[in-house]
Amino acid sequence: MKYEDVTMNYFFQNREIITNQVTSFKTSEKITELRNSISKKEPLMEWDSVLSQVLKKCPELLELRFKDILIGGWRKYHQLEQYFEQGKTNPEVTFTVPLVNHTIVSEHHPKIEISFNEIQLGHIDFSILLKLELSGIILNIRGGEIEGVKAGNFKCKGSVACEGVVLFEDSSETFEF
Repeated sequence: MKYEDVTMNYFFQNREIITNQVTSFKTSEKITELRNSISKKEPLMEWDSVLSQVLKKCPELLELRFKDILIGGWRKYHQLEQYFEQGKTNPEVTFTVPLVNHTIVSEHHPKIEISFNEIQLGHIDFSILLKLELSGIILNIRGGEIEGVKAGNFKCKGSVACEGVVLFEDSSETFEF
């Protein structure tokens, strides 16, 4: 499998929602307000059914492309700025840049919209925190863009939280590029 095609779902296979955390999630202030608002707007809508559907959607939140997270992190990496700039003025030159051990931390804030009969009832906010530990990476930079990764390995750790309550967390084994 090419790393360009991989999403974060691939790394987080153990997505069993932490059972005792669901109670905290259900009783949080925002969820209580949302439940009350939905029951006023749509009294026949069952909250447990809504909650079940929301929790089933959680894996979709991890459809973040691994490549995009890496490139976003490396674009902010001070050591690489000169190669991006030089590549813009010398687009025919490929720079091979070794990166030793480094970490990319990526935070995302998706939300799930709740609607019924095309009427917006509310939304639930999530927070995804990813920590990618990389070592032995060799990048090819050409034309101010990352053209490829030649070597290295990485490990991922992450969590998905809703309204400040961690629903699941996982870490991956070490993968080779």
